[in-house]
Amino acid sequence: MTVMADDDRVLTFADLREKKRWPYSRMHTRRLWLAGQFPKPFKVGGARFNLWLESEVDAYLAGRQKTARDA
Repeated sequence: MTVMADDDRVLTFADLREKKRWPYSRMHTRRLWLAGQFPKPFKVGGARFNLWLESEVDAYLAGRQKTARDA
C-alpha cells in the first residue's frame, strides 16, 4: 500500500507526457510498470484511467538521470 503525503500530486498519463516530458506510449509505459521498471499506477473509485503519484515518478526519473550520468 502506498502512503500519500499531504502535498503529493496525482498525475494522469497526459500529465506524464506534458509535465514530465514522458516520451513513451501508453503500451510501453504499461510494459515498464509490469516489469517493475516504472512506478505502478492506481485507480481511484471507478476511474477507467491510470494515475501515478508525482513523487514516485520524480524519484524514478531522478534515478534514471543518476544512472545515465554514472554510465
